[in-house]
Amino acid sequence: MAAMAATPLLVIIALVVSLQAPAGWDATYQRVLQLMLDDKTADAILVLEGVLKSSPGFDAARYELAGAHRMLALGAALKGPSQEATKRRELGLAAVEYRRIAEGTSQYKPLAIVQLLMVYGEDELDRPNEVISFARQYVQIDPGSATGHVALANALTASGQEAAATAAFLAARTRVRTDDAPLLATVIVEYVHKAKASSTADLKALVDWADGVLDRLLRDAPNDRKLLLTKAASASFRADRLETDPARKRALKAEADRAFSRFENANPDRSAVPPPPPSATDLASIPPPPPPPPPPSAMPPGFVSAMADAHNLMTAKRYTDAAAVLEKLIRSKPDFPPPHYMRANALLLAGQRAAADAALKAARTAISVEAEARLMAATYLFDFVNSNETIAAADAKMLLAEARLMADDALQKNSSYWEAVVYKSVVVRAQAKYETDPAVVKALTTEAARLRAQAEAMRRK
Repeated sequence: MAAMAATPLLVIIALVVSLQAPAGWDATYQRVLQLMLDDKTADAILVLEGVLKSSPGFDAARYELAGAHRMLALGAALKGPSQEATKRRELGLAAVEYRRIAEGTSQYKPLAIVQLLMVYGEDELDRPNEVISFARQYVQIDPGSATGHVALANALTASGQEAAATAAFLAARTRVRTDDAPLLATVIVEYVHKAKASSTADLKALVDWADGVLDRLLRDAPNDRKLLLTKAASASFRADRLETDPARKRALKAEADRAFSRFENANPDRSAVPPPPPSATDLASIPPPPPPPPPPSAMPPGFVSAMADAHNLMTAKRYTDAAAVLEKLIRSKPDFPPPHYMRANALLLAGQRAAADAALKAARTAISVEAEARLMAATYLFDFVNSNETIAAADAKMLLAEARLMADDALQKNSSYWEAVVYKSVVVRAQAKYETDPAVVKALTTEAARLRAQAEAMRRK
């Protein structure tokens, strides 16, 4: 395993596949890819099953087959409760294929285990005991990755084993790699807020470690909104659960307020390619911190590289070309918010306001109705306004109105989602900047302040 850690996993897989692939696999894979992009996943499954009949040990094809079943499951989920049986059937078929890979020794084994963490996670089959089993395996395979530790602790919590979950987090502190420490720190801050039976000493040890990571990161990136909001949550937790001295409590609450104010005032940077969709372990920061890069089949083949192409076209101000690339990505994964809102922004920058408005309406019905997806949409819409210093007031109002609607949708789905209240307060405050009527500005500013206070009360509760 030491050699695997030192060499990019996908490079190893590419080498193994090139040595073991059946004749004609490259052409077959391109055909499978095109079928998926053309929304013909069932046909792609038939092709992959044909490959496996003649080469049952070829895990590259089995991995893609499992991913195709999972794509069908996610498509069924978008259609609502009436398709729940189809969704669970396809997820079950995906799990069977992933498990066959996980029981073997190929280089696809760790990737299959990561996928099983998602398939058995709360957003899909919701079988925490299965997650516990595969998370333990993943921790053994890659102890430096936060993925296995976080999945293990969250599944233990979901199955009522808080003491074991706390122990898992305590152990993870000394094992994760430096580049995975930010994710683990953010998860820990979220966890301690929910912990009920853990000792004060254990909770303090967890928060002390998380704060050490956050403080180091904030020295290098003092305006990082994810870090600032997590730091505010950490200080708030210390004040409410760990500190007994009244003066120190007040000081910690003031520290939390300062971090929160810095979060509100920080200028977001969306110049990088947007992260993959959040998994079940995503955290209480806004926008949610990106999870570790997904294995190839977490998205349709070629999806991530196409997102990068669209971003490069946007950077080159080829907005119409970018919109065309993004439209194709939307067809391949219609529930994933970023391409929808990047496309709307590209159309807006290309001067096609009516088309941008239509794209927003289409996104509203295509993306998942789950609270996390709606909030993710709100973050993109707000950031497009906040990062464009020359945006027209009318365009800003349109995007912010949609962002507010998405935040409201998130709250309608989950009324206790305090992060959505936080983001709504930021959006409402931004709306005030584009109004000229003093009465409207005052009303919006007052509402933003009320929402911020409401979010703080919800978070402490």
